[in-house]
Amino acid sequence: MIRLIRHNVMASCLLLLALALLLAPKADGAAALAQTMLTPSGTVTGISIPKIQVDSKVVEVQREERDGVVEWQVADYAAGHHAGSGDPGGGTNIVISGHNNIRGEVFRRLDELRKGDVITLDSRDGAHQYEVSEVRIVLQDGARDSVRMRNARVMAPTPKEQLTLISCWPYQPWPPYRIIVIALPV
Repeated sequence: MIRLIRHNVMASCLLLLALALLLAPKADGAAALAQTMLTPSGTVTGISIPKIQVDSKVVEVQREERDGVVEWQVADYAAGHHAGSGDPGGGTNIVISGHNNIRGEVFRRLDELRKGDVITLDSRDGAHQYEVSEVRIVLQDGARDSVRMRNARVMAPTPKEQLTLISCWPYQPWPPYRIIVIALPV
């Protein structure tokens, strides 16, 4: 089961444009970024975080447009690997999101992670370990578009491999913040 989150079309378009301009030093960079964001990989199959008792399957989630509104799929009872983000061993940003307070609460306890904690991703070619390097909390709902765009940069491709986990925070109905965990390959 997949739940869809609605976003403002203008904010989503501005975000994609900003990412393309920030990340595309060559004329063809925007086209490459757009292709990357539209091509699902499907290689991440599971995530394990022993410290917070996470042992979950991972499914691909993608963006969709319905009636002029851009929607992101959010996996229910699983973590969601953002289509077009990196794969383990691929040398760029691997983005995975999950619910905090509903439908499986896969990432319920992300706020308990600390620098040095280990996260394991299972993929078609084996297990890959990452070590938490940063945990941050940012305002999302109610924030200005410029702040939301700055927050969204954590989902952009990176020059070196990293794992980015994203969830709502705190544990309450309609939490206004996002928790972001950055982990580096071990």
